[in-house]
Amino acid sequence: MLTHSTLRSVVPLLLLAASFIVAAGAMVVVPETTYAQCGGITLVCTSDRGSQGDGNFSHATNGCLSGFGYIQQDQCDSGGGGGGDVGGGGGGEVSGPTAFILINPDSLVAGSSAELSWGSSNVTSCSINQGIGSVGANTNGSRTVSPTVTTTYVLTCATGEPPSGSVWQYQSSDISDLSCPLTQNSSVYNNVPDCPGSAQGPQGQQCNPAANDSCKINYANQSTCNIETSLYTCSPSGSSGSGTVSSAVTVTVNQVPDLIGQVGGAATTNANQPVTLYGGVANEGVGAAEYFPNLIQVCDTNCATINQTIAATAADSLAPEAWQQVSASYTPSTQGQQFYRVCANNNTSWVNVHTESNYGNNCSGWQHLTVGTPAPDLTAGAITPNTASLGQTRTLSATITNVGAVAAGASTGYFQLTAPVAKQSTNASVSIPTISPSGATPASFSYTFLTSGTYSVRLCADWANTVAESNEGNNCGPWTDVSVSETPVNSSVSCSVNTQSALVGGSVTYTASPVAGATSPYSWLGSDGATGFGSGSTVTRTFTGTGSYGMQVTATNAATPAQCPLVTVGASWCTAGSPTLTITATPNRVRAGQSSVVTWSASGVNGEGASCTVTGLTTPWSSAVSAAPVCSAGSSATETINTQRTFTLTCGGQSQSVTVNVIPGIIEF
Repeated sequence: MLTHSTLRSVVPLLLLAASFIVAAGAMVVVPETTYAQCGGITLVCTSDRGSQGDGNFSHATNGCLSGFGYIQQDQCDSGGGGGGDVGGGGGGEVSGPTAFILINPDSLVAGSSAELSWGSSNVTSCSINQGIGSVGANTNGSRTVSPTVTTTYVLTCATGEPPSGSVWQYQSSDISDLSCPLTQNSSVYNNVPDCPGSAQGPQGQQCNPAANDSCKINYANQSTCNIETSLYTCSPSGSSGSGTVSSAVTVTVNQVPDLIGQVGGAATTNANQPVTLYGGVANEGVGAAEYFPNLIQVCDTNCATINQTIAATAADSLAPEAWQQVSASYTPSTQGQQFYRVCANNNTSWVNVHTESNYGNNCSGWQHLTVGTPAPDLTAGAITPNTASLGQTRTLSATITNVGAVAAGASTGYFQLTAPVAKQSTNASVSIPTISPSGATPASFSYTFLTSGTYSVRLCADWANTVAESNEGNNCGPWTDVSVSETPVNSSVSCSVNTQSALVGGSVTYTASPVAGATSPYSWLGSDGATGFGSGSTVTRTFTGTGSYGMQVTATNAATPAQCPLVTVGASWCTAGSPTLTITATPNRVRAGQSSVVTWSASGVNGEGASCTVTGLTTPWSSAVSAAPVCSAGSSATETINTQRTFTLTCGGQSQSVTVNVIPGIIEF
């Protein structure tokens, strides 16, 4: 049995959401309601306070409702008395009708559930809105509810007593979507006054319809940036012939997304060769998602030795039931069976960025990634140029590239050309040399266009399949349309250079000059296969090795490419022959204390970074050799001679010396 002292020691339950209203038509006797927990049982205890007297009263408990049934008066003792119509002590039957309704939790995410519980006493019938309907009177009950939006549940019980006065009654709810962030919650329905009392609503509280016949409560949801408005009206407390008592509770439902990773199909690649892994992310929640990152995880069996997380395509936003493709590039370092999966709403540190209803389904299942032995992979580019004139012979070119991880041996390329008349075909084979990984080589053939119209041309690499490749299905480049005009065009282009000789590390500027309708864009191709010069009329090339270099330029509408003047590139130092060294002293015989001018020079000194030195000088001399083709160095110095001295010039491993002698003095006898 619970005693009065027991009730005083328990932690009060935060049940402010429930309101108890005395039946309409009863005396102005207001039941005082006390909420407490007794051993895990929620008690709702009431005691009457008279409308007259000094208002001091005890927590005399006429009766209590709990989550497990009605608690008799001896389970909540009275504690002394006050004045009024009803004394503080004692007990008896509950003097007025009561009703309560509670929900736990009172805030949840859409798709989750809450426990709705209620109870009543001294009533004839009860019902709950939101489609629940009739529930038992003078008893307690509960059920699980799963609201998808913020919802107010109202328990209404008939008392059998005549109605009296007006009370606030819940009417309806409305949700207003606003922009983020919410700065205030009074920006909607601002023509309706705020309701009195706590944020849980004024349901059942007395009101004066002459003052306000309606009121509102706004509930701001910062996560979804909307405001739910609950509207109440000031209405008679019961229908004709019978009063009512009611209680209301509101549960806030947060509209959040549920982000799910979805893996793509099985993938194959080779070691040291990149592969793009695909998947998707879906939003199966009820709220939209703003920006969130995604990742792709790659593992071997049980992630024993390989466990990589790769940042995949991020999602800027994703509406409910929407889907977005994601991908990431991955280059395996070893061959063998691997696996990959897509994880939504995760960065590479495995941190969830966006709030959602279920974090347990972010990652997809595992998909196979088969990694084979490294191999070459030859592809072909588009054909240039794409215009010609009737009767014109043009050189058609394209580039073959090795996108594989190892070198591709020599192979045969194959040009395919289809003419517009009767779809006549012409084929031409070209020899392709060995191509290193990520390397490329140009291929071309000449063709005379005898018919106007549109021709289709493409180049295919490794036509005979002599090179074992990681992907045999991408050898052919795209079909390129070559438009041939009916009237011959005498357009052309010429090329000039700013110099025909250069040293290693030096640059040469090439300039294209269009004639009679030729125009940009231009295409530049070095005789050594060099590309990547852009499409402008002027390009600059820097040389890294010695040799003779040619360049051709193709202009739009020009009949044939122009060959640029040949450029000879030499070394920036001398590379052949023997150096010439000279060192002299004038005069080479002096008396002690006299001066001699030492002069030296060297030319044709071989070797990169070569230098010359002179020893024997009062101040030693050293100098780098000038650039090719002279490769020289030299200088002079005036030296005071007191004794015989020898000066030595050393350059590139060769030496030359000169000696200054001292004339002996005359000794008199």
